[in-house]
Amino acid sequence: MVVYVSFTFSTVVGEINEKSKKLILPLHSAPLKVSISELSGNYIGIITSITFGNITAKLLLDTGSRMLVLPKENCKGCLIKKPYYVPTEKAQLIECSSKECMSITKTLNSCHDRESTGSCLAAITYADGTKWITQSYIDEVIINGSIIPNVLIGAIIGDIGTKQKSMNYGLLGLARCSGDSCLPTIVDSIIKFTGYKNMFGIRVEKDYSGKFTIGEPDLREGESIVYAPLIPSYNEKYFVMPKSIKVLGIDRVVEVPTQLMSPTIVDTGSSISYFSPEIYDLIGNEIGDVCTLENGCDWLNKKSTLGYLYDFIEFTT
Repeated sequence: MVVYVSFTFSTVVGEINEKSKKLILPLHSAPLKVSISELSGNYIGIITSITFGNITAKLLLDTGSRMLVLPKENCKGCLIKKPYYVPTEKAQLIECSSKECMSITKTLNSCHDRESTGSCLAAITYADGTKWITQSYIDEVIINGSIIPNVLIGAIIGDIGTKQKSMNYGLLGLARCSGDSCLPTIVDSIIKFTGYKNMFGIRVEKDYSGKFTIGEPDLREGESIVYAPLIPSYNEKYFVMPKSIKVLGIDRVVEVPTQLMSPTIVDTGSSISYFSPEIYDLIGNEIGDVCTLENGCDWLNKKSTLGYLYDFIEFTT
């Protein structure tokens, strides 16, 4: 099974001279001087690598956040091993009292933090107990030998969570926000610099290998894309409206009554599918009916129904 997720926006940054102009980030290739290379991972997260300068780091592709997040040199308590981010001479430290900081932290003023020393700090948390404190920069990176300016970077200066397992990769944030105070993400900056179509996509194979593309979709012969429209949002999330849910291994589709439908976040940075209690009950009842009719559900293996709901849900829009 191949899942290809592509996000398109109403504006195109720069001029596109060739219909096929795109940046394809190849699978299992030797890193270029700077590149975002292969996809790997599992149902918990989709991982890619980015190389800039003499640093190569593993990053979680995350449509639910905006920053390129890496541990900073001298990070307190960081369990992520080198390489560390070292700000360049062009780096601009974002001030804690600025509107730009407010767009990152969603707080009126982060200057009250005793660790701030005038800089914009943000907390990044995960369900496993990870909690990072990041310092926000606008800096430049090098992609395929070209300097890409104005990239939003969250440098991890403190690792204060109570993790069950060490997080050994950073984040490649792919979310967007609107407003004059919004700072560009790495994808925004690449698009503006290259003139690629304002679009990115993620192709994920069954074994979690794949491609991350910026620009025109990377389609194989005979393939086409069916688009699910995004619901306009005032925050950094991509929302879609599911109409039905299909559980692999069951022929029938679980229809969702109109009154139960609600906007659903598309988040590549997590694997759990969250539903309202009503929708969850619909899915559970459907599985129960089929299991009764078929005298058992060997396809569920020994895992819990909840686990399979997380792993094997498909949305049909």
